[in-house]
Amino acid sequence: MASSVRHTGRNVAITFLAIVVVLVGAGAVGVYLYSDKAKPGVSIAGQDVSGQDGQQLLGVVNSLVSSFKVTLTNQGGQSVTATPTDLGISFDPAATVQQAISGAPGANPLTLYNPWEPKSVPLVYTVDEATAQAYLDQNLIPASGAAKDASVSYDTKAAKFVVTPGVIGQAANLDDLKTALTDAVAGGSAASYSVSSVPTPPEVSDDMANQAATQANNALKLALKFKSTRGTYQVPATSIAAWTSFTPTDGALGVTYDETAITKELPAALGKALVVAPVDETYLTTPSGSRIARASSGVNGTVLTAAAKTKAVSSTLAALTAGKALTQTVQTKAAAYKTVDQVVPHDYGSANGSKWIEVDLTHQRATLYRGTTKVTTYVIASGRRPLVTHAGTWYVWYKTPMQDMKGLNPDGSKYVAKDVRWISFFHNGEGFHAAPWVSNFGTPHSHGCINMRTGEAKELYDWAPLGTMVKVVGVTP
Repeated sequence: MASSVRHTGRNVAITFLAIVVVLVGAGAVGVYLYSDKAKPGVSIAGQDVSGQDGQQLLGVVNSLVSSFKVTLTNQGGQSVTATPTDLGISFDPAATVQQAISGAPGANPLTLYNPWEPKSVPLVYTVDEATAQAYLDQNLIPASGAAKDASVSYDTKAAKFVVTPGVIGQAANLDDLKTALTDAVAGGSAASYSVSSVPTPPEVSDDMANQAATQANNALKLALKFKSTRGTYQVPATSIAAWTSFTPTDGALGVTYDETAITKELPAALGKALVVAPVDETYLTTPSGSRIARASSGVNGTVLTAAAKTKAVSSTLAALTAGKALTQTVQTKAAAYKTVDQVVPHDYGSANGSKWIEVDLTHQRATLYRGTTKVTTYVIASGRRPLVTHAGTWYVWYKTPMQDMKGLNPDGSKYVAKDVRWISFFHNGEGFHAAPWVSNFGTPHSHGCINMRTGEAKELYDWAPLGTMVKVVGVTP
């Protein structure tokens, strides 16, 4: 009896050892055959890849990645089909292939080579949550449901900054997307995945906006003063308001001041208030460049120095940023006036063009023109021989409403005409003027000037500015 038991135990042991040898041998064969291939029973995103080598696996993964799309539906039934680029998804084909060959992290080594044990390998990926959130919000959340930041703006009527409260909005639930992607990269067959919405506060809260508005309104009250020998200039609150802007930063709404805008506005304002700008001396010239008359006299003045402008801008910016008042003396320097030439209008060939006057000595007429358009004609009395009015092209070079006129008569004696009115000189001492003592207009009478009736001389005086061309033609009768 004891011998029978011993034989039975021995047979069991031999059988067990034989099975172990077979299993070990089979395992060794499996390890050898699948060392660089996908293990038996392995699928990638639901596609069987058992026994495929690395190159084959990479082809499968790339094909799955290139065709990957996921359809997402919001609670209102609106759907969108998103690509990896839309959602900020980056796939890792190499890591996916590696898991198909060596097994996913934590895989049971006892079942790794078991062909009857399914082993699903998902596509390995990462997702940029900010990109995904922005895409989902834009495509699945109505625009009216977006959160609205609290804001600060300047109320011109109230003369202060006021706050517009923010609005709590809705955002796509990113956790729903993550759940959907987990299923989709594993080969899930869902036609669409549901994405819910969650309340989302504005990035700029009412408290942030109120704090910024308080800071900005305090800045409006700052006395920013600049002085020179001419007086004092204080920056108006409206300018400070125009320079003010608000930028979200580090959980707050920062108040900043536009240096470019300050640079553009402040030096110019200081120049108007604190210096006497030089006045250019202007000369009228003919089209050929010959000077006719001085249209305006030059006046020396003062200007801000470049350093004063730079310092005013930097000091203002620093004072506003620090919330402190400022009083500063600006430096000025003398500035000489400039002399500039200005060509008179000379469009004489067009209808209603530039003003000019024709004096016809032969017919004793003066005609006013605008280009080719005749304005009016006056009967005149020009210079009597031998003191004739000189023919040629001249320009009005001096005007005066009244002055004494004097000169020599043909016999050499002197004459003086007192209080002559409405004089417009065009060639040396020759000019148009009123001659109430003349009764025979149409006949040469003067010492070289163009004598006119008083009312007509006044009309010409008012009509013809300095620089008006005067063409004297014809022959004195």
